[in-house]
Amino acid sequence: MVNETFSSLMLIYMGVVTLIICIEIYTMITMDSTADILAAILYAAQMFFEFFICYCFPAQDLTNEAELLSVTMFGTNWYLYPAYYKDMMLFLGKSRLKVIYSAGGLFDLNRQTGMAALKNMVSYSMFLHTMTQLEAT
Repeated sequence: MVNETFSSLMLIYMGVVTLIICIEIYTMITMDSTADILAAILYAAQMFFEFFICYCFPAQDLTNEAELLSVTMFGTNWYLYPAYYKDMMLFLGKSRLKVIYSAGGLFDLNRQTGMAALKNMVSYSMFLHTMTQLEAT
């Protein structure tokens, strides 16, 4: 339930951030003023780090911790306490489920996705710059 709500909002957020950073990189390339270029660099960097540090990095850490949960639980000598067999077996079974945060069901939200998004943002900006250069000539 939470992942479905978060997922659709994250897809929208990724689209907005990608669009904003692409525009900022493009305007940074076409600007002449050093102050304006610096402002564009800082704004684009802030938007990317907000996306990466606040969303991609924690989602990756949560996924990693969820993967280690069953291994950690199994190593706790739970079998020495017969009163908790049923509870521990249920918990061990549930902890084997994969925890993956996604953006609209299209992308897994992790560090790899964050870096791929950055690569795409720069690529789109360079494409836009090339097209405007070709159109100008």
